[in-house]
Amino acid sequence: MEDDSGVDIFLLQSSSDRAVLISPSEFSSPDQLALLQHPAKCDTLSIIYHKEFYRTEARSHLDNAIFCARKVVEICPPENPLRKKYLLRLGNYLSSRYDRYTRGREQTDLDEAVQSLQGGLRVDGDDGDLVGYERAKALTTFARCHRLRFLVTGSQDDFDSTLEDCKSALAIYNEIKDDEKIARTEHMVAILYEDSFEKTKGSTESLDRAVEWAQRAVDSSEGLGFWNTCMKTLAGIYERRYPVSLNPDDLHAAIGCWELMIAQGSDRLRATYQFELGRVYYQLTKITESFDHGSEASSNIRRALQNTPSSDPARPGREKLFEECFDFLSNSVGFDIRDRATNAEVKAKTREISLASRQDPAHQAELLTELSLMYYGRYESGEATRDAVAAKDTLKEAIELTPDGDDENLASRLRLIAFICDQLYWEKDNPEYLDEGVLAAREAVGVCEQSRKIENSFKALVLHTSARVLSAKDAEDDYEDGTMISDAVRYAERAVELMSEYCNANDDCAHCKDKQMYLADLESFRRTKRAVGV
Repeated sequence: MEDDSGVDIFLLQSSSDRAVLISPSEFSSPDQLALLQHPAKCDTLSIIYHKEFYRTEARSHLDNAIFCARKVVEICPPENPLRKKYLLRLGNYLSSRYDRYTRGREQTDLDEAVQSLQGGLRVDGDDGDLVGYERAKALTTFARCHRLRFLVTGSQDDFDSTLEDCKSALAIYNEIKDDEKIARTEHMVAILYEDSFEKTKGSTESLDRAVEWAQRAVDSSEGLGFWNTCMKTLAGIYERRYPVSLNPDDLHAAIGCWELMIAQGSDRLRATYQFELGRVYYQLTKITESFDHGSEASSNIRRALQNTPSSDPARPGREKLFEECFDFLSNSVGFDIRDRATNAEVKAKTREISLASRQDPAHQAELLTELSLMYYGRYESGEATRDAVAAKDTLKEAIELTPDGDDENLASRLRLIAFICDQLYWEKDNPEYLDEGVLAAREAVGVCEQSRKIENSFKALVLHTSARVLSAKDAEDDYEDGTMISDAVRYAERAVELMSEYCNANDDCAHCKDKQMYLADLESFRRTKRAVGV
Protein backbone atom coordinates (compact mmCIF):
# COMPACT_ATOMS: atom_id res chain seq x y z
CA MET A 1 0.00 0.00 0.00
CA GLU A 2 1.68 3.24 -1.18
CA ASP A 3 0.83 6.91 -1.00
CA ASP A 4 1.14 9.33 -3.96
CA SER A 5 4.92 9.61 -3.53
CA GLY A 6 5.51 5.89 -3.61
CA VAL A 7 5.89 5.39 0.14
CA ASP A 8 4.66 2.00 1.33
CA ILE A 9 2.84 2.75 4.60
CA PHE A 10 3.40 -0.81 5.76
CA LEU A 11 7.12 -0.05 5.91
CA LEU A 12 6.40 2.48 8.67
CA GLN A 13 4.16 0.29 10.77
CA SER A 14 5.23 -1.72 13.78
CA SER A 15 5.25 -5.45 13.15
CA SER A 16 3.55 -6.03 16.51
CA ASP A 17 0.93 -3.28 16.16
CA ARG A 18 -0.02 -2.06 12.68
CA ALA A 19 -1.72 1.02 14.18
CA VAL A 20 1.64 2.31 15.48
CA LEU A 21 4.16 4.13 13.28
CA ILE A 22 7.77 3.30 14.05
CA SER A 23 10.37 6.04 14.38
CA PRO A 24 12.90 6.62 11.54
CA SER A 25 15.62 5.75 14.07
CA GLU A 26 14.16 2.23 14.08
CA PHE A 27 14.42 1.78 10.31
CA SER A 28 16.56 -1.28 9.58
CA SER A 29 15.48 -2.89 6.32
CA PRO A 30 16.97 -1.69 3.01
CA ASP A 31 13.53 -0.55 1.83
CA GLN A 32 13.04 1.52 4.95
CA LEU A 33 16.49 3.09 4.82
CA ALA A 34 16.04 3.86 1.13
CA LEU A 35 13.11 6.14 2.01
CA LEU A 36 15.53 8.44 3.84
CA GLN A 37 17.74 8.82 0.77
CA HIS A 38 15.05 10.00 -1.65
CA PRO A 39 13.99 13.71 -1.20
CA ALA A 40 10.37 13.31 -2.35
CA LYS A 41 9.79 10.12 -0.36
CA CYS A 42 11.51 11.48 2.72
CA ASP A 43 9.36 14.63 2.44
CA THR A 44 6.28 12.44 2.32
CA LEU A 45 7.52 10.69 5.46
CA SER A 46 7.68 14.04 7.26
CA ILE A 47 4.11 14.81 6.18
CA ILE A 48 2.86 11.40 7.36
CA TYR A 49 4.46 11.87 10.78
CA HIS A 50 3.12 15.42 11.04
CA LYS A 51 -0.44 14.27 10.26
CA GLU A 52 -0.08 11.58 12.91
CA PHE A 53 1.08 14.26 15.35
CA TYR A 54 -2.10 16.27 14.74
CA ARG A 55 -4.20 13.13 15.13
CA THR A 56 -2.59 11.94 18.38
CA GLU A 57 -0.84 15.08 19.70
CA ALA A 58 2.11 12.85 20.60
CA ARG A 59 5.30 14.90 20.52
CA SER A 60 7.30 11.92 19.25
CA HIS A 61 5.53 12.17 15.89
CA LEU A 62 6.43 15.88 15.59
CA ASP A 63 10.03 15.01 16.43
CA ASN A 64 9.97 12.35 13.70
CA ALA A 65 8.49 14.83 11.22
CA ILE A 66 11.29 17.29 11.99
CA PHE A 67 13.92 14.55 11.66
CA CYS A 68 12.63 13.66 8.18
CA ALA A 69 12.27 17.30 7.14
CA ARG A 70 15.89 17.97 8.14
CA LYS A 71 16.98 14.89 6.21
CA VAL A 72 15.15 16.16 3.10
CA VAL A 73 16.96 19.51 3.24
CA GLU A 74 20.25 17.70 3.77
CA ILE A 75 19.95 15.40 0.74
CA CYS A 76 18.10 17.74 -1.64
CA PRO A 77 20.42 19.33 -4.23
CA PRO A 78 20.55 23.18 -4.17
CA GLU A 79 19.35 23.36 -7.77
CA ASN A 80 16.18 21.37 -7.01
CA PRO A 81 13.22 23.80 -7.40
CA LEU A 82 11.42 21.99 -4.56
CA ARG A 83 14.20 22.77 -2.05
CA LYS A 84 12.53 26.02 -0.96
CA LYS A 85 9.32 24.17 -0.22
CA TYR A 86 11.28 21.68 1.88
CA LEU A 87 12.98 24.50 3.80
CA LEU A 88 9.62 26.11 4.54
CA ARG A 89 8.21 22.84 5.82
CA LEU A 90 11.18 22.36 8.14
CA GLY A 91 10.87 25.92 9.42
CA ASN A 92 7.16 25.50 10.04
CA TYR A 93 7.64 22.25 12.00
CA LEU A 94 10.46 23.70 14.11
CA SER A 95 8.53 26.85 14.99
CA SER A 96 5.52 24.71 15.86
CA ARG A 97 7.59 22.63 18.28
CA TYR A 98 9.12 25.69 19.89
CA ASP A 99 5.78 27.46 20.26
CA ARG A 100 3.85 24.44 21.49
CA TYR A 101 6.27 22.97 24.04
CA THR A 102 7.50 25.57 26.50
CA ARG A 103 9.01 22.92 28.72
CA GLY A 104 12.46 21.95 27.56
CA ARG A 105 12.23 24.20 24.49
CA GLU A 106 15.49 24.92 22.72
CA GLN A 107 16.51 28.27 21.27
CA THR A 108 18.27 26.40 18.49
CA ASP A 109 14.84 25.28 17.18
CA LEU A 110 13.79 28.89 16.75
CA ASP A 111 17.07 30.00 15.18
CA GLU A 112 17.00 27.06 12.77
CA ALA A 113 13.35 27.78 11.94
CA VAL A 114 14.19 31.41 11.08
CA GLN A 115 17.13 30.30 8.95
CA SER A 116 15.05 27.67 7.12
CA LEU A 117 12.15 30.02 6.44
CA GLN A 118 14.51 32.70 5.23
CA GLY A 119 15.95 30.24 2.73
CA GLY A 120 12.48 29.14 1.64
CA LEU A 121 11.36 32.71 1.03
CA ARG A 122 14.44 33.70 -0.96
CA VAL A 123 13.59 35.00 -4.43
CA ASP A 124 15.86 33.62 -7.16
CA GLY A 125 13.63 34.10 -10.18
CA ASP A 126 13.18 30.37 -10.71
CA ASP A 127 10.25 27.95 -10.52
CA GLY A 128 10.86 27.42 -6.82
CA ASP A 129 9.94 30.98 -5.83
CA LEU A 130 6.79 31.24 -3.75
CA VAL A 131 4.11 33.60 -5.02
CA GLY A 132 0.62 34.70 -4.02
CA TYR A 133 -1.19 33.04 -1.15
CA GLU A 134 1.57 30.48 -0.48
CA ARG A 135 4.14 33.24 -0.10
CA ALA A 136 1.86 35.24 2.22
CA LYS A 137 1.28 32.15 4.36
CA ALA A 138 5.03 31.53 4.60
CA LEU A 139 5.64 35.18 5.49
CA THR A 140 3.10 34.89 8.29
CA THR A 141 4.94 31.87 9.69
CA PHE A 142 8.23 33.78 9.34
CA ALA A 143 6.70 36.71 11.25
CA ARG A 144 5.54 34.36 14.00
CA CYS A 145 9.07 33.00 14.38
CA HIS A 146 10.60 36.46 14.54
CA ARG A 147 8.03 37.46 17.17
CA LEU A 148 8.82 34.40 19.27
CA ARG A 149 12.50 35.28 19.11
CA PHE A 150 11.74 38.91 19.96
CA LEU A 151 10.00 37.70 23.13
CA VAL A 152 13.26 36.00 24.11
CA THR A 153 15.84 38.54 22.95
CA GLY A 154 13.94 41.82 23.01
CA SER A 155 16.03 42.66 19.93
CA GLN A 156 14.85 45.59 17.83
CA ASP A 157 16.01 43.67 14.76
CA ASP A 158 13.61 40.85 15.55
CA PHE A 159 10.81 43.36 16.17
CA ASP A 160 11.49 45.11 12.86
CA SER A 161 11.65 41.79 11.01
CA THR A 162 8.30 40.70 12.45
CA LEU A 163 6.69 43.95 11.43
CA GLU A 164 8.19 43.81 7.94
CA ASP A 165 7.07 40.19 7.45
CA CYS A 166 3.52 41.03 8.52
CA LYS A 167 3.29 44.04 6.25
CA SER A 168 4.57 42.02 3.30
CA ALA A 169 2.01 39.31 3.99
CA LEU A 170 -0.73 41.93 4.35
CA ALA A 171 0.08 43.39 0.94
CA ILE A 172 -0.60 39.98 -0.62
CA TYR A 173 -3.71 39.23 1.45
CA ASN A 174 -5.14 42.63 0.53
CA GLU A 175 -4.45 41.93 -3.12
CA ILE A 176 -6.28 38.59 -3.04
CA LYS A 177 -8.96 40.01 -0.66
CA ASP A 178 -8.66 37.35 2.05
CA ASP A 179 -10.44 39.17 4.90
CA GLU A 180 -9.77 36.59 7.59
CA LYS A 181 -6.04 36.43 6.84
CA ILE A 182 -5.94 40.23 6.79
CA ALA A 183 -7.58 40.37 10.20
CA ARG A 184 -5.34 37.68 11.68
CA THR A 185 -2.19 39.40 10.41
CA GLU A 186 -3.33 42.80 11.68
CA HIS A 187 -4.09 41.15 15.01
CA MET A 188 -0.55 39.74 15.09
CA VAL A 189 0.85 43.24 14.62
CA ALA A 190 -1.32 44.53 17.48
CA ILE A 191 0.02 41.78 19.75
CA LEU A 192 3.57 42.58 18.60
CA TYR A 193 3.24 46.22 19.69
CA GLU A 194 1.77 45.11 23.01
CA ASP A 195 4.73 42.72 23.42
CA SER A 196 7.05 45.62 22.65
CA PHE A 197 5.57 47.66 25.48
CA GLU A 198 5.91 44.75 27.89
CA LYS A 199 9.56 44.24 26.90
CA THR A 200 10.58 47.90 27.03
CA LYS A 201 8.15 49.30 29.66
CA GLY A 202 8.41 52.56 27.78
CA SER A 203 5.88 55.23 26.88
CA THR A 204 2.37 54.55 25.65
CA GLU A 205 3.48 54.88 22.03
CA SER A 206 3.68 51.10 21.57
CA LEU A 207 0.25 50.67 23.15
CA ASP A 208 -1.14 53.47 20.97
CA ARG A 209 0.03 51.58 17.90
CA ALA A 210 -1.34 48.34 19.36
CA VAL A 211 -4.76 49.98 19.69
CA GLU A 212 -4.61 51.19 16.08
CA TRP A 213 -3.77 47.74 14.72
CA ALA A 214 -6.27 45.95 16.97
CA GLN A 215 -9.00 48.30 15.76
CA ARG A 216 -8.00 47.54 12.17
CA ALA A 217 -8.26 43.83 12.94
CA VAL A 218 -11.71 44.38 14.46
CA ASP A 219 -12.87 46.22 11.35
CA SER A 220 -11.43 43.59 9.01
CA SER A 221 -12.93 40.66 10.94
CA GLU A 222 -16.48 42.03 11.13
CA GLY A 223 -18.87 39.18 10.40
CA LEU A 224 -16.13 36.56 10.82
CA GLY A 225 -15.58 34.08 13.62
CA PHE A 226 -12.28 35.78 14.51
CA TRP A 227 -14.04 39.05 15.44
CA ASN A 228 -14.49 38.13 19.13
CA THR A 229 -10.77 37.43 19.49
CA CYS A 230 -9.93 40.80 17.96
CA MET A 231 -12.42 42.59 20.23
CA LYS A 232 -11.04 40.89 23.35
CA THR A 233 -7.53 41.92 22.35
CA LEU A 234 -8.62 45.52 21.76
CA ALA A 235 -10.40 45.64 25.15
CA GLY A 236 -7.33 44.19 26.86
CA ILE A 237 -4.97 46.74 25.29
CA TYR A 238 -7.20 49.64 26.31
CA GLU A 239 -7.27 48.32 29.86
CA ARG A 240 -3.50 47.74 29.80
CA ARG A 241 -2.91 51.32 28.68
CA TYR A 242 -4.87 52.91 31.53
CA PRO A 243 -2.22 52.52 34.31
CA VAL A 244 0.23 54.35 32.03
CA SER A 245 -2.06 56.97 30.53
CA LEU A 246 -4.25 57.44 33.65
CA ASN A 247 -6.96 58.44 31.21
CA PRO A 248 -10.38 57.00 32.19
CA ASP A 249 -11.32 57.11 28.50
CA ASP A 250 -9.23 53.94 28.11
CA LEU A 251 -11.45 52.10 30.59
CA HIS A 252 -14.56 53.51 28.92
CA ALA A 253 -13.25 52.22 25.57
CA ALA A 254 -12.62 48.76 27.06
CA ILE A 255 -16.15 48.81 28.47
CA GLY A 256 -17.50 49.67 25.02
CA CYS A 257 -15.74 46.62 23.57
CA TRP A 258 -17.19 44.23 26.16
CA GLU A 259 -20.68 45.70 25.79
CA LEU A 260 -20.53 45.22 22.04
CA MET A 261 -19.38 41.63 22.48
CA ILE A 262 -22.33 40.94 24.77
CA ALA A 263 -24.69 42.48 22.21
CA GLN A 264 -23.30 40.37 19.37
CA GLY A 265 -21.83 37.35 21.16
CA SER A 266 -23.18 33.87 21.76
CA ASP A 267 -25.05 32.79 24.89
CA ARG A 268 -22.23 30.33 25.59
CA LEU A 269 -19.78 33.17 26.25
CA ARG A 270 -22.24 35.60 27.82
CA ALA A 271 -21.25 34.90 31.44
CA THR A 272 -17.55 35.43 30.64
CA TYR A 273 -18.23 38.71 28.86
CA GLN A 274 -20.57 39.92 31.63
CA PHE A 275 -17.93 39.20 34.25
CA GLU A 276 -15.17 40.97 32.32
CA LEU A 277 -17.47 43.95 31.75
CA GLY A 278 -18.39 44.08 35.45
CA ARG A 279 -14.72 43.80 36.41
CA VAL A 280 -13.72 46.81 34.27
CA TYR A 281 -16.71 48.82 35.52
CA TYR A 282 -15.62 48.01 39.08
CA GLN A 283 -12.13 49.30 38.26
CA LEU A 284 -13.69 52.48 36.88
CA THR A 285 -15.98 52.85 39.91
CA LYS A 286 -12.97 52.89 42.25
CA ILE A 287 -11.71 55.88 40.28
CA THR A 288 -14.94 57.83 39.70
CA GLU A 289 -16.99 56.70 42.74
CA SER A 290 -20.00 57.05 40.44
CA PHE A 291 -23.28 55.42 41.47
CA ASP A 292 -24.03 54.62 37.80
CA HIS A 293 -20.67 52.93 37.31
CA GLY A 294 -21.13 51.01 40.55
CA SER A 295 -24.56 49.84 39.47
CA GLU A 296 -23.14 48.62 36.16
CA ALA A 297 -20.34 46.81 37.98
CA SER A 298 -22.61 45.03 40.45
CA SER A 299 -25.34 44.27 37.91
CA ASN A 300 -22.96 42.73 35.37
CA ILE A 301 -21.09 40.63 37.92
CA ARG A 302 -24.44 39.52 39.32
CA ARG A 303 -25.58 38.54 35.80
CA ALA A 304 -22.34 36.62 35.30
CA LEU A 305 -22.92 34.66 38.51
CA GLN A 306 -26.51 33.90 37.50
CA ASN A 307 -25.21 32.46 34.22
CA THR A 308 -22.28 30.55 35.76
CA PRO A 309 -23.05 26.96 36.85
CA SER A 310 -21.91 26.00 40.36
CA SER A 311 -19.61 23.38 38.81
CA ASP A 312 -17.81 25.94 36.64
CA PRO A 313 -14.18 26.40 37.80
CA ALA A 314 -14.55 30.14 37.19
CA ARG A 315 -17.36 30.55 39.72
CA PRO A 316 -15.26 30.91 42.92
CA GLY A 317 -13.28 33.78 41.39
CA ARG A 318 -16.44 35.51 40.25
CA GLU A 319 -18.06 35.12 43.67
CA LYS A 320 -14.96 36.58 45.31
CA LEU A 321 -14.99 39.67 43.09
CA PHE A 322 -18.73 40.14 43.63
CA GLU A 323 -18.21 40.14 47.41
CA GLU A 324 -15.35 42.61 47.07
CA CYS A 325 -17.47 44.81 44.81
CA PHE A 326 -20.40 44.60 47.23
CA ASP A 327 -18.22 45.68 50.18
CA PHE A 328 -16.72 48.60 48.27
CA LEU A 329 -20.04 49.89 46.95
CA SER A 330 -21.78 49.50 50.32
CA ASN A 331 -19.12 51.63 51.99
CA SER A 332 -18.68 54.28 49.30
CA VAL A 333 -21.12 55.02 46.47
CA GLY A 334 -24.00 52.87 47.69
CA PHE A 335 -25.14 49.45 46.50
CA ASP A 336 -28.09 49.14 44.14
CA ILE A 337 -29.99 45.96 45.01
CA ARG A 338 -32.57 46.57 42.27
CA ASP A 339 -32.03 44.54 39.15
CA ARG A 340 -31.87 47.31 36.58
CA ALA A 341 -31.00 46.74 32.93
CA THR A 342 -27.30 47.19 32.20
CA ASN A 343 -25.84 49.28 29.39
CA ALA A 344 -24.85 46.06 27.63
CA GLU A 345 -28.42 44.73 27.79
CA VAL A 346 -29.76 48.01 26.42
CA LYS A 347 -27.27 47.81 23.54
CA ALA A 348 -28.20 44.18 22.91
CA LYS A 349 -31.89 45.05 22.78
CA THR A 350 -31.17 48.00 20.48
CA ARG A 351 -29.27 45.68 18.15
CA GLU A 352 -32.13 43.16 18.25
CA ILE A 353 -34.50 45.93 17.20
CA SER A 354 -32.23 46.99 14.34
CA LEU A 355 -32.13 43.39 13.06
CA ALA A 356 -35.87 42.78 13.44
CA SER A 357 -37.87 42.48 10.25
CA ARG A 358 -39.55 45.64 9.03
CA GLN A 359 -42.24 43.35 7.71
CA ASP A 360 -43.49 42.75 11.26
CA PRO A 361 -44.12 46.18 12.83
CA ALA A 362 -46.04 44.67 15.76
CA HIS A 363 -42.96 42.69 16.79
CA GLN A 364 -40.76 45.75 16.44
CA ALA A 365 -43.23 47.76 18.55
CA GLU A 366 -43.06 45.06 21.24
CA LEU A 367 -39.25 45.13 21.23
CA LEU A 368 -39.27 48.93 21.48
CA THR A 369 -41.65 48.70 24.45
CA GLU A 370 -39.29 46.25 26.13
CA LEU A 371 -36.42 48.67 25.54
CA SER A 372 -38.49 51.51 26.97
CA LEU A 373 -39.16 49.52 30.13
CA MET A 374 -35.42 48.87 30.43
CA TYR A 375 -34.79 52.62 30.31
CA TYR A 376 -37.55 53.28 32.82
CA GLY A 377 -36.20 50.64 35.21
CA ARG A 378 -32.83 52.37 35.05
CA TYR A 379 -34.54 55.69 35.76
CA GLU A 380 -36.24 54.26 38.82
CA SER A 381 -32.90 52.92 40.01
CA GLY A 382 -30.65 55.92 39.41
CA GLU A 383 -33.13 58.74 38.70
CA ALA A 384 -31.13 59.85 35.66
CA THR A 385 -33.38 62.10 33.58
CA ARG A 386 -31.82 60.87 30.35
CA ASP A 387 -33.17 57.36 31.01
CA ALA A 388 -36.73 58.64 31.56
CA VAL A 389 -36.54 60.73 28.39
CA ALA A 390 -35.18 57.74 26.47
CA ALA A 391 -38.06 55.60 27.79
CA LYS A 392 -40.61 58.20 26.66
CA ASP A 393 -39.08 58.69 23.22
CA THR A 394 -38.76 54.93 22.64
CA LEU A 395 -42.45 54.50 23.46
CA LYS A 396 -43.27 57.09 20.82
CA GLU A 397 -41.42 54.97 18.26
CA ALA A 398 -43.38 51.93 19.44
CA ILE A 399 -46.67 53.81 19.04
CA GLU A 400 -45.78 54.69 15.45
CA LEU A 401 -45.40 50.97 14.71
CA THR A 402 -48.44 49.77 16.68
CA PRO A 403 -50.87 48.20 14.17
CA ASP A 404 -54.42 49.51 13.80
CA GLY A 405 -56.80 47.61 16.04
CA ASP A 406 -54.19 46.79 18.68
CA ASP A 407 -56.10 48.95 21.15
CA GLU A 408 -54.75 47.63 24.43
CA ASN A 409 -51.09 47.98 23.48
CA LEU A 410 -51.71 51.43 22.04
CA ALA A 411 -53.51 52.61 25.18
CA SER A 412 -50.83 51.03 27.38
CA ARG A 413 -47.99 52.80 25.58
CA LEU A 414 -49.80 56.14 25.63
CA ARG A 415 -50.51 55.75 29.35
CA LEU A 416 -46.85 55.03 30.04
CA ILE A 417 -45.84 58.19 28.18
CA ALA A 418 -48.31 60.22 30.25
CA PHE A 419 -47.05 58.58 33.46
CA ILE A 420 -43.37 59.22 32.64
CA CYS A 421 -44.07 62.80 31.58
CA ASP A 422 -45.81 63.41 34.92
CA GLN A 423 -42.73 62.18 36.78
CA LEU A 424 -40.40 64.26 34.61
CA TYR A 425 -42.51 67.33 35.30
CA TRP A 426 -42.26 66.92 39.07
CA GLU A 427 -38.53 66.21 38.86
CA LYS A 428 -37.48 68.95 36.44
CA ASP A 429 -40.33 71.49 36.98
CA ASN A 430 -40.61 71.76 33.19
CA PRO A 431 -44.22 72.34 32.01
CA GLU A 432 -43.31 71.10 28.50
CA TYR A 433 -43.24 67.57 29.89
CA LEU A 434 -46.69 68.12 31.34
CA ASP A 435 -48.07 69.35 28.00
CA GLU A 436 -46.71 66.22 26.35
CA GLY A 437 -48.23 64.07 29.08
CA VAL A 438 -51.68 65.66 28.74
CA LEU A 439 -51.74 64.96 25.00
CA ALA A 440 -50.80 61.31 25.57
CA ALA A 441 -53.32 60.98 28.42
CA ARG A 442 -56.25 62.33 26.40
CA GLU A 443 -55.37 60.10 23.45
CA ALA A 444 -55.12 57.05 25.72
CA VAL A 445 -58.57 57.80 27.18
CA GLY A 446 -59.96 58.22 23.69
CA VAL A 447 -58.66 54.80 22.68
CA CYS A 448 -60.23 53.23 25.78
CA GLU A 449 -63.59 54.92 25.28
CA GLN A 450 -63.86 53.70 21.69
CA SER A 451 -62.59 50.16 22.24
CA ARG A 452 -64.54 47.09 23.29
CA LYS A 453 -61.43 44.91 23.37
CA ILE A 454 -59.85 46.40 26.49
CA GLU A 455 -60.62 45.02 29.95
CA ASN A 456 -62.40 47.48 32.23
CA SER A 457 -59.77 47.10 34.95
CA PHE A 458 -57.13 48.32 32.50
CA LYS A 459 -59.39 51.13 31.29
CA ALA A 460 -59.69 52.21 34.92
CA LEU A 461 -55.90 52.32 35.23
CA VAL A 462 -55.60 54.46 32.08
CA LEU A 463 -58.32 56.85 33.30
CA HIS A 464 -56.72 57.18 36.73
CA THR A 465 -53.28 57.94 35.32
CA SER A 466 -54.78 60.46 32.91
CA ALA A 467 -56.74 62.15 35.73
CA ARG A 468 -53.53 62.66 37.72
CA VAL A 469 -51.77 64.23 34.74
CA LEU A 470 -54.68 66.59 34.04
CA SER A 471 -54.84 67.56 37.71
CA ALA A 472 -51.15 68.46 37.66
CA LYS A 473 -51.71 70.49 34.51
CA ASP A 474 -54.57 72.37 36.19
CA ALA A 475 -52.36 73.22 39.16
CA GLU A 476 -49.54 74.36 36.87
CA ASP A 477 -51.56 76.66 34.61
CA ASP A 478 -54.43 77.63 36.99
CA TYR A 479 -57.30 77.12 34.55
CA GLU A 480 -59.91 79.63 35.75
CA ASP A 481 -62.74 77.97 33.81
CA GLY A 482 -62.06 74.68 35.53
CA THR A 483 -62.05 72.66 32.33
CA MET A 484 -58.87 70.74 33.14
CA ILE A 485 -59.83 69.76 36.69
CA SER A 486 -63.37 68.95 35.55
CA ASP A 487 -61.98 66.47 33.05
CA ALA A 488 -59.71 65.06 35.75
CA VAL A 489 -62.71 64.50 38.02
CA ARG A 490 -64.69 62.93 35.18
CA TYR A 491 -61.84 60.52 34.38
CA ALA A 492 -61.40 59.65 38.07
CA GLU A 493 -65.12 59.03 38.57
CA ARG A 494 -65.21 56.74 35.58
CA ALA A 495 -62.13 54.86 36.88
CA VAL A 496 -63.86 54.26 40.24
CA GLU A 497 -67.04 53.19 38.46
CA LEU A 498 -65.19 50.65 36.32
CA MET A 499 -63.19 49.32 39.26
CA SER A 500 -66.42 48.82 41.23
CA GLU A 501 -67.25 46.04 38.81
CA TYR A 502 -64.35 44.12 40.38
CA CYS A 503 -64.44 45.39 43.96
CA ASN A 504 -67.61 46.38 45.87
CA ALA A 505 -66.36 46.07 49.45
CA ASN A 506 -63.21 46.40 51.50
CA ASP A 507 -62.61 42.67 51.59
CA ASP A 508 -58.89 42.74 50.82
CA CYS A 509 -59.44 41.43 47.32
CA ALA A 510 -56.81 41.89 44.62
CA HIS A 511 -58.44 45.15 43.49
CA CYS A 512 -59.06 46.78 46.89
CA LYS A 513 -55.80 48.67 47.04
CA ASP A 514 -56.26 50.13 43.56
CA LYS A 515 -59.86 51.14 44.24
CA GLN A 516 -58.94 52.85 47.50
CA MET A 517 -56.22 54.81 45.73
CA TYR A 518 -58.65 55.81 42.97
CA LEU A 519 -61.21 56.96 45.55
CA ALA A 520 -58.63 58.98 47.49
CA ASP A 521 -57.46 60.75 44.35
CA LEU A 522 -61.05 61.35 43.26
CA GLU A 523 -61.82 63.12 46.56
CA SER A 524 -58.69 65.22 46.15
CA PHE A 525 -59.66 66.23 42.61
CA ARG A 526 -63.21 67.09 43.79
CA ARG A 527 -61.84 69.34 46.54
CA THR A 528 -59.73 71.15 43.97
CA LYS A 529 -62.77 71.51 41.72
CA ARG A 530 -64.86 72.97 44.54
CA ALA A 531 -62.05 75.34 45.46
CA VAL A 532 -62.08 76.91 42.02
CA GLY A 533 -65.86 77.27 42.18
CA VAL A 534 -66.70 74.94 39.33
